[in-house]
Amino acid sequence: MLRARSAGICLALTTLSPAAFAQGTLTETLRVQAAFATEGLPPPQPRRDDVFVMATPELSYLWGKRDRAFSATYGITGALHSLGGASELAQRLTLAAAFDLTPRTRLLLSAFAAQSSLSNFLISQPASATSVTLYPGLGTRLVTFGVAQGISHELTPRVRVEQTADANLVTTIAPSPPLDAMVVGVGAAIERIWPRDGLGLETRATYATTQAVPPEPDRQFATIMLGPRWRRDWSPSVGSLVNVGATSIFSVDPTAPPLLMPSARASVFYTRDEATVELTASTGVAPTFTAQLAQAHQVALRGTTVIDRRRRISGSASIGYLNATLIDSANRANDVRFQAGIGDVEIGWQATALMRVFARYQVLAQVGEVIGGVNPSAIRDVFLVGMQISSRPPTVGAAAVTQGVPTSFPRRVDQSDDTGFERDGGRMETLPANGGESAPGGGTRWIHTTPARPPEEVDDE
Repeated sequence: MLRARSAGICLALTTLSPAAFAQGTLTETLRVQAAFATEGLPPPQPRRDDVFVMATPELSYLWGKRDRAFSATYGITGALHSLGGASELAQRLTLAAAFDLTPRTRLLLSAFAAQSSLSNFLISQPASATSVTLYPGLGTRLVTFGVAQGISHELTPRVRVEQTADANLVTTIAPSPPLDAMVVGVGAAIERIWPRDGLGLETRATYATTQAVPPEPDRQFATIMLGPRWRRDWSPSVGSLVNVGATSIFSVDPTAPPLLMPSARASVFYTRDEATVELTASTGVAPTFTAQLAQAHQVALRGTTVIDRRRRISGSASIGYLNATLIDSANRANDVRFQAGIGDVEIGWQATALMRVFARYQVLAQVGEVIGGVNPSAIRDVFLVGMQISSRPPTVGAAAVTQGVPTSFPRRVDQSDDTGFERDGGRMETLPANGGESAPGGGTRWIHTTPARPPEEVDDE
């Protein structure tokens, strides 16, 4: 059963890397928020309004050396709602670890576990990280787990390989209707590098299963994607990624024939010390939040930036649109269409070194051809204001989400967006951008790219 697997993963998360706590930096944080939420449901259901206050004490631990880093964050949220039955006690644990195993090899590990309502789950994430997908009812009480692993290795100064694996589980808890969903994926890529370009081949295999309350059927399927990808550094701050391919879909139902569908993804991203912005458009087959198979066309814009450095004002946002068709591989006549959109904007003011005041607005819309089921139609608006007090000044920039521990590989070809590791009790060190005195990952040969001179290869003895 998925619930037994979930308990096992939760135990594994609490025991990850205990030796890493020998020394490091501990940060205590208290976040207090007040909010108004309104949710529109299909007729004849009435609109639901809710006023609530939340308090979240949180502990973050950071430890690192020159070739490794580890972070752990645990927070517990008490929420008091005016809407009957919505008050809750939620908690979340996030772990991240990164290791430079050799000068040319990096290993990344991350994990999270959360127990909360879906409504609280959505606003507990940074505004720049909110995803557009298909969700169950916003009042659903659930437990979620996730683990991810990735390894990157430079075979030669011009050839890189990557391998990734991840697993995500969602299971509801009473009084929500029973629902268990699991998605497991593995991927690999090999890439040839030029001064500003990377051209390669990638593949990914996914297995997903959903168990819901009848008449919703249990679903299991597997997919395999294969196709080329191209990365390009257009300038010291602008890069892009394009990949195309085909996805083959296999159902455990022996009567269901395999399906073959095209897939494509393109993204353009802007990266600087104080700002990151990414625009992404994609089409293809992917599992939803509840592990249902969907043919999805989506576009998303997300980013963070310092709006006014002198006044210490910053902002972050996510905007996305999804047009999805849930696929029944056994009977294509049962395919169901959905449209979904999300907008999430936050403005923050660092009033003092240890106190931050913020305001946030989040809107989530989900409209489908069926009224009920696993993915009910709803439109929800949340207006939120709050204050956060920390025992240490906050981490600034892209490293803030993971407390300085990288959880993904650099996207730029020259790797100048590598966030580096937290070291020496919390001091952030980053690699020189677009050339400099050290090679990305400490390799012995790499490519310099600077605005002042053409690309050239350099040998470092």
